[in-house]
Amino acid sequence: MKNMIRTLTTVGAVFAPLFAYAQTAESSPQSSALASFLWSVLPIIVVAVFVWWFFKRAVRKSQGKTDDYIAKQAQHMQRVEQLLERIAVAVERKDNQDV
Repeated sequence: MKNMIRTLTTVGAVFAPLFAYAQTAESSPQSSALASFLWSVLPIIVVAVFVWWFFKRAVRKSQGKTDDYIAKQAQHMQRVEQLLERIAVAVERKDNQDV
């Protein structure tokens, strides 16, 4: 929740000057085609960068969880192998005693 509030605050801080400038730019009829193009494309670029950053962070977090899971799975498999080895040795001993 704190990260969401921090993210919204950051987005608000980024867009507040843009909105203020957009209001003053709309009132002045002397805007060039380049400025108009930039104001049309800039919000899309900012949103795309934000989405990319968000997914990159999510992938990084899930990667850490995956690494932990793989390590725990390897430890579990080692324990299972040790137990199976003990069982096999016990069965062999029992077979040798019966013969």
